[in-house]
Amino acid sequence: EKEQTGEQRSTDSLRVFDVNQTHIVKDPHLKCINAGMAVDLLEAKVQKQIRFAVEELHFQYIRISNIFARELKIRPEHECDNLNFDKLDEIFDFLSDIGVYPFLELPEKQKKYVLDIGTGERIREKETEDVILSGEEWEQLLEQFLWHMIERYTLGTVDRWMFEIAEDIGMQTGAAKNIPYEELYQISYTSIRRYLPNAKIGGCGRNRMMGEEE
Repeated sequence: EKEQTGEQRSTDSLRVFDVNQTHIVKDPHLKCINAGMAVDLLEAKVQKQIRFAVEELHFQYIRISNIFARELKIRPEHECDNLNFDKLDEIFDFLSDIGVYPFLELPEKQKKYVLDIGTGERIREKETEDVILSGEEWEQLLEQFLWHMIERYTLGTVDRWMFEIAEDIGMQTGAAKNIPYEELYQISYTSIRRYLPNAKIGGCGRNRMMGEEE
């Protein structure tokens, strides 16, 4: 066991320790805050809270999900032509205005179960409508989005964004039901890297063997 010093017990700043050593290795920087669904960032109250958090804690990235949700009115049904990015532009303009970069969870995400405070029973929020039904549809939608964002914010800016290609373990979204995760990842990675050579791209965030029978 390590003996704590007065400096190590200080609550003035966060500290990171190397488990094999007894000295402070570095002071970590707070880099990212999770803001939830993209459509929520259109609300003035949410924007105010995020702006405050960034000003006080100096976050560099804002993590958001469901950037192609139906509520953003990007397209009718599953068409991939004449996309309307007006509402997405409002969201990303806000992030640009407060000086942070997006950390995007792709492709789509089902809302989680929540507990009824009165009964304690598990209930589900309104389910998110399936957005992606095929690999071809996903590739077209993602690449048009990337091209639009580069034109609006410049390559140098968008190339600093981060992307998480999430795996829907519960198979609740259209993408998960219609595209094997390995194919989904490959399409996403290839499309992003085609336009953004330096963007950070992450995977499913879990051990691939979790939940599988031996």
